[in-house]
Amino acid sequence: MSYQEIKKLTKEYDRAVEDPIPYFDTINRAGYPDIRMFTVMKNYDARQSGSFKAIEFREDNRENTRGEEKDIFYSSPYLSDEHCGLVMIPEVGTNIIAVKPNGSSKFFYMGSILNMSAEAYNYTTDYKESIIKKWQFLPFGEGQYSFRGVPQQYGLKTPKGNEIILSDRNNVNKWDVGVKLESMSGQQLRLNSSPKIDAMELRNEHHDYFRITSRSSDGFAPIRGMEGNVQGSIDLATRNGDAALSVEQGGQELLITNKGNGAVRTTEDHTDESPGMVKIESWSRDINVFANRGNIFIEAQKVDPDTKSVVIEIMSNGKIGIHAASSIDIKCTDPVGVIHIESPSSIDVKSGGSLNIQSDGDMNLNSGGNMNIQSGGAMNLKSSEDLKQKSDSTVYINGSPNVHLNNGFGANPADPANPAADRIKSFYERVTE
Repeated sequence: MSYQEIKKLTKEYDRAVEDPIPYFDTINRAGYPDIRMFTVMKNYDARQSGSFKAIEFREDNRENTRGEEKDIFYSSPYLSDEHCGLVMIPEVGTNIIAVKPNGSSKFFYMGSILNMSAEAYNYTTDYKESIIKKWQFLPFGEGQYSFRGVPQQYGLKTPKGNEIILSDRNNVNKWDVGVKLESMSGQQLRLNSSPKIDAMELRNEHHDYFRITSRSSDGFAPIRGMEGNVQGSIDLATRNGDAALSVEQGGQELLITNKGNGAVRTTEDHTDESPGMVKIESWSRDINVFANRGNIFIEAQKVDPDTKSVVIEIMSNGKIGIHAASSIDIKCTDPVGVIHIESPSSIDVKSGGSLNIQSDGDMNLNSGGNMNIQSGGAMNLKSSEDLKQKSDSTVYINGSPNVHLNNGFGANPADPANPAADRIKSFYERVTE
């Protein structure tokens, strides 16, 4: 470079330092980038071209006088044509750094200044006060430095409070590592890789959550499990497929429990007035309940003293069939309980062996028509007291060849009736003995 060129370059530099404003919109021919600080005044842009208005900010401006607003053009670390990229226009009041490259008359945004308290006319020598002022402008407050005194969180936060946080925070006592996506109203997606937590969560602003865990969590949640906890209703539906809930061979129990009684209900999304009910319904086909290797127990337990009656009721518009390879037991344990069997037509009872009917009290047989008793062998009637027979019409006794009435020959006594077999105890009776 010749002496004349060096002299010209020095003159241009001195002129720019002494009076920069008149040369603001001119092409930079100084041979080096023109870097300055600005304060954003307006980020509204009717052309939507990515430019915004700012005034030059200088620390040596003791009077804090304002210059003319100038256009600053936004630049990004990544753009692809006009269809994708990273665009974050700085907010009004933010201090920024902008540069005018060689051969250009425009200033381009380079970055924002985080330490707002460094302004010459707003400077403080109080360390604590300075730190508090800095925290006010940090996107995540003091938490960014809270674990080790160095920044361990990285993220993006909008003026309304929507944020993405990438956290590496850790010290000898605690870990907080993972990713958090949070909306302005507090809805969150958390990917937490911290030891003893190791889970992903989906939360709303009321802290209802859905959680999928990985390794051991020390009681925080099931290991490699799924957990949900919400205040309101849960609705699951498939419109064109199957729904399956399965416990595989390495698992244990499948529990469906309704603890609801309506006492502490706080939601109004349903007007149903039947808390505590469990409903299984099929609109079109069968409902099948199978126990391949165990038993099936259906029991209504009377554990509520306010419950006056407990009912198990099976109803059908067609046939009800009960089939057992071994025995069928029907028993009422209430001392005053009654077993009713009623049909508007016939009741058929058939046994391939003996038919035993036993009563500790009276046994009454009443027929509105004929009563027919027929035996393929002997028919024995025996009474410990009187044996009475009465007819409002004729009594016929026909014996072939003989009829014996108290002639000294003893009639064969009737065999005693066999007692009814004992009922198999229920599951509840067996586990409470």
